[in-house]
Amino acid sequence: MQTHPIIIDCDSNPVIPDRRWKIISHRKNGQLAWDPGKIELILPEAQKTLDLMPLPAGWGKSPTGRTHRYRVNVSKLHEEMESMDALNANILDFLLENPSLIPEEWKKNKAIRFWGTIYDFGGPCVRYLRWRAGKWDWGYTSICGKGIDFDAYRRWFPAAILKAA
Repeated sequence: MQTHPIIIDCDSNPVIPDRRWKIISHRKNGQLAWDPGKIELILPEAQKTLDLMPLPAGWGKSPTGRTHRYRVNVSKLHEEMESMDALNANILDFLLENPSLIPEEWKKNKAIRFWGTIYDFGGPCVRYLRWRAGKWDWGYTSICGKGIDFDAYRRWFPAAILKAA
């Protein structure tokens, strides 16, 4: 029996979680035939490279007496993701509607980010797919400011991109 490929319309507008959310940018990925083998989960270089940045005003010193903390430079990370074929939130929403199609090995990743769609929810943010409490759901990460606290962001949150042909 021949099976037909499942086509995801990555040119259509993505889900807007509620009326407070707006779309800042949405990269059109065309009509994508679902094939997890064509998707790569990567840690962008900017996410692996940490900048020593001052703690925000009012934070004082860390428990160890430091006045600086390692942070992910969000501007560099955003620039890097702009240069890649990052998948958009339509893939995330498709997978949430069809969780049986999500590769089992994706559960080990804490959160898979879909940088192809940037939302505004009190500031720029990206949505991510996560395995939590025995089921798939989504969350979001703010991408505003000079950096994200490395302890909160974690290095093992990959980005979903289309593999180069």
